[in-house]
Amino acid sequence: MAGKIGEKSLLSPFMAFFAAHCMQLGIGHLTFQSDVAKLVGQDSWIVVCLTGIMFHLVIWMMYRVLNKAQNDIISINQAFFGRWAGNVLNLFFLGYFLLFGGTTLRTFIYVVQVWLFPDVQTWILSLILLLLACYAVFGGLRTVIGVCLFSLIHYVLLPLHLELVPYLHFNNLLPAMDHSTSEMIRATQKMTFSFLGLEILMIYYPWFKQPQKSERWVHLANAATTLFYLIEIAASLTFFSKDQLVRVQWPTLALFQFFRLPYIERFEFIVVTFNLLRAVPILCLCLWSASRIAKTITRIRPSRTVPFFAALLAIFAILLPDYSAINQVHQWGNLMGNGLVYGYIPLMFVLSMIAKKVKPA
Repeated sequence: MAGKIGEKSLLSPFMAFFAAHCMQLGIGHLTFQSDVAKLVGQDSWIVVCLTGIMFHLVIWMMYRVLNKAQNDIISINQAFFGRWAGNVLNLFFLGYFLLFGGTTLRTFIYVVQVWLFPDVQTWILSLILLLLACYAVFGGLRTVIGVCLFSLIHYVLLPLHLELVPYLHFNNLLPAMDHSTSEMIRATQKMTFSFLGLEILMIYYPWFKQPQKSERWVHLANAATTLFYLIEIAASLTFFSKDQLVRVQWPTLALFQFFRLPYIERFEFIVVTFNLLRAVPILCLCLWSASRIAKTITRIRPSRTVPFFAALLAIFAILLPDYSAINQVHQWGNLMGNGLVYGYIPLMFVLSMIAKKVKPA
């Protein structure tokens, strides 16, 4: 990382919780129940626990690399692989974060189009959300992390699941451990998509005061995500039968269709609106990370790259016309994410253990 970060720009370690938790609870939590249930049925809750444990291991390896180098992944790539090969890897990260942001943008807009406003144009919502994200990014990293507080909005709705308790059938969870190891592995790979996002901390690492202390907060964020998904999958498995669950496109939203309040007829409309708000912090984090990588590689200032990347995300969202195209991009993102967390990070961990000292390229 070029240059020294001013003391006023540094973040408290606990802020890593909001960045990590915000990125993890993205578009995956809307559909993961049906995706995993198609593979392992009633054992889906076990897959959620296994994936959460795997990500704790990934976090541990990630921080061993970062703590040893005391730098971000941009400089570490250049140190291990040389400037040219390292920058190729950095461009992969740049593209990955833009894909993450673009997929999030288009998916949340699609949900609004399906549930609320079928005739709204994609470019209108894209423009509004990206303008908000750019405004926050230009406010600095502290503003971006502050916007991530929107990621906690789902906890306001979580207690409402208690209304479903009389209608839950816990015998749907039996028999347990009824699937083969290969089926559980495939389901874990599918579930990985819903846990992706922690890897963005490899860009933000130098901006934390005493960054080693941020590790515990990232572990806490992953544990909170795992618990949240565990509650969601348990509610879905016990409320729907397996045949029903695999046919539901948006299980998280479908659960809220059964809530009836005296003063609100369609409560799921509020949930959809809350989800749209949660797209903004993810876009902020992705745009900031992409602009930081571009600045390190090309020396182009974020004031130029952020609007350019935002325009790319808008074009990307407009070019995805329907859910089949969106789902195809989800599969690409899942493939890239699995390679990143189960291939690249363990490889960097091994190389870091072998290397005596990591020096900037």
